[in-house]
Amino acid sequence: MALFRSRTTKPAAVAEAPVAEPAANAKAIAAIKVEAPATNGAAKTGSTNILQELGIYTLPNELKADFRNLREEVRRFLVEENYVASTMAPTKLREVLEPVYSKALADANIVISRVDRTRMLDMIIADIVGYGPIQPLLDRDDISEVMVNGPDQIYIEHKGKLQLSDVKFLDNEHVQQVIERIVAPLGRRIDESSPMVDARLPDVSRVYSIIPPLSLVGPCITIRKFRKDPLKVEDLIRFGSFPPEFGELIRACVY
Repeated sequence: MALFRSRTTKPAAVAEAPVAEPAANAKAIAAIKVEAPATNGAAKTGSTNILQELGIYTLPNELKADFRNLREEVRRFLVEENYVASTMAPTKLREVLEPVYSKALADANIVISRVDRTRMLDMIIADIVGYGPIQPLLDRDDISEVMVNGPDQIYIEHKGKLQLSDVKFLDNEHVQQVIERIVAPLGRRIDESSPMVDARLPDVSRVYSIIPPLSLVGPCITIRKFRKDPLKVEDLIRFGSFPPEFGELIRACVY
């Protein structure tokens, strides 16, 4: 398993870059021990709850082909009607797309549950104006890092612990599209001749992306979010990052 994080320093599971970057700017791809998706009775309640919540962002495999077709129908409508989705309020965009989406479902004779119907529309909108399957993860304040290790492995950092989620991209091309959407507004590019890029999201979250031939598992993305309220010593103790005694030692050293 190959998982990369921008804060590490030793590459793993990637090919050597033609030219090494300066040490001060070196980035990494490293194998990290993470928690697998929780099974019944095998994980703490907090871990189980977060993974169950993330399950609502996962599209069943049997609906992936339908999702592609419906997404293209919605995109075609926006282009033909000259709508600029990125400038529209979320509620207005949903109001405009709902009839188009419903008609596309009916025309394709797709019969799905109300839950899957809503989920698919949410994912289509996230694909059009956001960062696809990982957009809901980025919207959550309790997730501090999102790591995409190819289309089928998306890890999250939740309360200081890495966990493998069930969220997935459709394929490598889907991941690549999100990467290009991140870097394009910054005037940056990422391709085979320049397969690594650093960037920032509009909320200043740090992004590091790497694609083949340097990545051996497909396009990868690490997004490190910044908390709106910085962690305090009490938070780290509560998360189990270190014991209360170490907190007292830090206070003594500082004050």
